[in-house]
Amino acid sequence: MEKRFKYGKFDRRARRITVVAFALIGIAVFLLWYFWGEGGYVMAWTVSFLMAVLTLYVLSVPRDIKVGEDVLEIRCVLDITRLPAAEIKYVRRVEREEMRWVFVLAGSFGFFGYFGIFFDIRNRETVRLYCREWNNFVEFTDIYGKRYIVSCPRVDELMDEAIALRRKFAGRREV
Repeated sequence: MEKRFKYGKFDRRARRITVVAFALIGIAVFLLWYFWGEGGYVMAWTVSFLMAVLTLYVLSVPRDIKVGEDVLEIRCVLDITRLPAAEIKYVRRVEREEMRWVFVLAGSFGFFGYFGIFFDIRNRETVRLYCREWNNFVEFTDIYGKRYIVSCPRVDELMDEAIALRRKFAGRREV
């Protein structure tokens, strides 16, 4: 039986950063249009680049988490990250204070949420982050040492399902 956990709404900080980013993009496009006229290659390249980056961000927004019979899936608009149950080593809750030491390398820190590749300064390693709010974190670590952190409003229920899935396949690990 599969169970889905929808992400909550964007937190206030993510909404504010998104609005400010859209305002700055609008101002930049207006200033380019004002100084370079209504055409030209600078305006075309700049708008094309901004639209490509914006599209990549929108396609990477996390949607939901699915705990299936033998796999845990983190679903984004376009991407699906699959963690086979046999490869999940640890499931733990991450406190907000631990996340103070996690900084963005490639991805978004508030623009449409918090997702991408982040660097954990304390542990000196990279972490994949899939969050819409900067709260209610759950970390999944696979047998290869990769860390995935998600946020979910029903954090206890997600942890129970993931731990049950991990225990179900703990004895059948194939390395």
